[in-house]
Amino acid sequence: MKKFLLSIFLCLMAVVAVQAQTKTYTYDFSSNKNWVTTVGGSTNVATGSSNKLNAFYYAETGEAFNAGGSGYFNSGYFLWGKSGAYIELPTFEGECITNVTAHSSSSHSTSVVVNVLTSEGKTASTSIKWATKNKDYSYDIAEEYQSSVLRLQVTSSHNSQITSLTITTKATGGEVLPTAATPTITPESCEFNEGESVEVSIATTEDGATIYYTTDGSIPTAESNKYTGAFEVTATTTVKAIAVKEGCKDSKVAEATYTAVDPNALTATISFADLAQRLSQTTTEQVWQQNGITFTNTGSVGNYYKPVRCYKNSEIIVEIAEGCKISKIEFACNSADYATSLKASIGSGAVADGKIVTVTLDGKSNSYTATLSDAQVRFDAITVTYLQAEGVVVSKPTITESVEFIGSKTIEITNNAEAAILYYSTDGASYSEYTGAFEITETTTVKAYAQDAQGNKSEEVEATFTKVELLSIAEAKAAHATAGAAVSVALDLAGCVVTVNHGQYLFIQDGSTGINIYASGAEYPVGTEFTAGYLIGTSTNYNKMNQIASAKFYDVETTTTTVEPLEVTISDLADYAVYEGRFVKLSNVDITNKTGVTDDDGDTYALYDRFEY
Repeated sequence: MKKFLLSIFLCLMAVVAVQAQTKTYTYDFSSNKNWVTTVGGSTNVATGSSNKLNAFYYAETGEAFNAGGSGYFNSGYFLWGKSGAYIELPTFEGECITNVTAHSSSSHSTSVVVNVLTSEGKTASTSIKWATKNKDYSYDIAEEYQSSVLRLQVTSSHNSQITSLTITTKATGGEVLPTAATPTITPESCEFNEGESVEVSIATTEDGATIYYTTDGSIPTAESNKYTGAFEVTATTTVKAIAVKEGCKDSKVAEATYTAVDPNALTATISFADLAQRLSQTTTEQVWQQNGITFTNTGSVGNYYKPVRCYKNSEIIVEIAEGCKISKIEFACNSADYATSLKASIGSGAVADGKIVTVTLDGKSNSYTATLSDAQVRFDAITVTYLQAEGVVVSKPTITESVEFIGSKTIEITNNAEAAILYYSTDGASYSEYTGAFEITETTTVKAYAQDAQGNKSEEVEATFTKVELLSIAEAKAAHATAGAAVSVALDLAGCVVTVNHGQYLFIQDGSTGINIYASGAEYPVGTEFTAGYLIGTSTNYNKMNQIASAKFYDVETTTTTVEPLEVTISDLADYAVYEGRFVKLSNVDITNKTGVTDDDGDTYALYDRFEY
């Protein structure tokens, strides 16, 4: 009897020991509230609309997930999309995943085959057909894959919803090491002109860590280049770096790509948002043309879509003017799914980033053809980078002269190229066709170019229009003092009166102070009172006296008034800031050789001899 009881006790102890090393994590997709994106910090995904995400995490406990292909959150579930959609499970320090159980939504489920895969793409669990609503599907992970990062990936069909995941783990034992801080590569990814270079530096906040890097796109290890100081790249290069420190796991990989571009290269875009740009559509072909680009879609066309839709096995052809050379084409697909499909169709040389697929060409041809071997694709736009044909010169346009303005400014662009179309930008990035004068209300740099029917572009021109606020005389003086240097100002003339107009000196004053408008050439006589208008000039200082130089007057309206001086004593003038530039009267003083004045108390004040008296 004792031996029987002891056996039971030992068995119970063994079960307890196993359970102590096992953990269960449940993630409820239906609650929404705990799921937030990792992009933008804390955007809640419980919006009730589809939220296609590359990365997200469970806010309550901090585990990070990744989604890809055609997987995304909707209101209360995670939705599988087309073949290739996946959800990558979080990693747990010191633990490995032994089982994954997914609950199929009661509202929607179609036949889907799902693999459990390692991060290397090896099958960690046999494909399981998932076809029943409101059911748990359990995936036991084979022993040899239990320490790997795992993902659930659809291999066929689409549209099956899951409302929760339960993940079972076991402890891996041993010391759990911290991960070294990820290095920082400076500058961030950017473009630079061919023939020039970019100086690259790499830093880490991890004390005692060593940085290793690669420049061939491979993942760096402790056998890679050891970073000892800044280096230059002179061609298109992807730099990757890690920090390695004893007692830590290697850091995550930092990455930056530096792209050499031809400074003479031009870009043009064809947008499929406007169906009126479609030149023709038959049962076997549709042709679009815009901004010098011709796009042809052959094969079985069927109904056209907005954006344009191209079916599997059809050819897509991108062409520009004869003699031009295409170096790059960027296809803006309607979704990341279509981008994945297009990249698979094109294969070598195609790079997908979100919804953009980029193809780099040899710059020898004015056309590019690809066959959609994978699946249908829908396009929003196509952007072509190219060198225009040699010998073609398109005259550049003219923009309204750069000025400073108040309120708003009307901008006009003149077309100097015959039969060319003008394009302009107010943000330096997006361009619109110029159809007539337009208004700006803030400081703006306007850029413009002309483009002929063959897609050849003129040299780009630009002009900057600076908005300024109207200031009082006192504020105009203060602007110079604050800047510590000459500064552009707009002076409100309303209420100001001319007290002196003598050669290069035009003194005006308002109710509190005055100032010299130097060398303006303005012919406003003494007694002129401004009822409206403003001037724009430079607030500066000469021999300790504030003045406005290089002034131009705008929208001036005047009347006349009698100028009466402010009667003061020499001792009053000690408060220079109050009386500077003002018309004053000194009584009972002696003038000494036109260099100064003295009163009966012996107080003196210097004179700057520029006027007749």
